[in-house]
Amino acid sequence: MLKPIKTENQYNDALVRVYELMQTDIKENSTKSDEFEVLYKVH
Repeated sequence: MLKPIKTENQYNDALVRVYELMQTDIKENSTKSDEFEVLYKVH
């Protein structure tokens, strides 16, 4: 579940998750692609 990023620790966790998603073969229009899009746009 995605939540607003309010702390530096949450921000760092989001960066780790973006990196993890970038290392996988994300299928278009999937849950992971949606998650990546939301997290990536935060930066």
